[in-house]
Amino acid sequence: MAFGAGRTCPLALIMDLCLVRHGPPARKDVCYGWHDIPLAEPAQTTAESVAVQLPDWALQPDTPIFSSPSTRCSEIASALSRGRSVKLDERLREVHFGAWEGQRWDDIPRPALDSWAKDPYGFAFPDGESVPAFIARCQSMLADLPPQALVVTHAGVIRAFMHLHCELPLAEAFGSPVPFASVHTIRN
Repeated sequence: MAFGAGRTCPLALIMDLCLVRHGPPARKDVCYGWHDIPLAEPAQTTAESVAVQLPDWALQPDTPIFSSPSTRCSEIASALSRGRSVKLDERLREVHFGAWEGQRWDDIPRPALDSWAKDPYGFAFPDGESVPAFIARCQSMLADLPPQALVVTHAGVIRAFMHLHCELPLAEAFGSPVPFASVHTIRN
């Protein structure tokens, strides 16, 4: 699946990236970013459904694999690795929701959620990360990736990469669907 279909990435940086979102978590009723929620199904099952979506180059022995250290990502990366080493990088974690981490969505005060909704791209999560800091973290990771890589991460990171690399407006990038166990490509 190409994110931002019909768009080319105008940056001079040549990249060929496959971005994989982790599979469905065991719980969806809680706020999780850095909170380590296990997968709803075995990582191998998700990896098999992802592998058929990947271009051939992504599974070659010389293609590096990077992953968020969150279990829901690293287990899938390991299953896709075919014995290759997986490079875990903290910068590939989802946004840090701070005090909201692990709380049921229904238990987060409505005024707090409304504040986020009013300023989704400038918001700072209580005791967590601001959205601009998250974008900067993703920009640092994107700059350090090799020209070709397989990356197993989270929806927010995938959207941030598309915003940064393909120059999609934040609202467009963060409004685009990134289903569980989906594959997105950056090519230019």
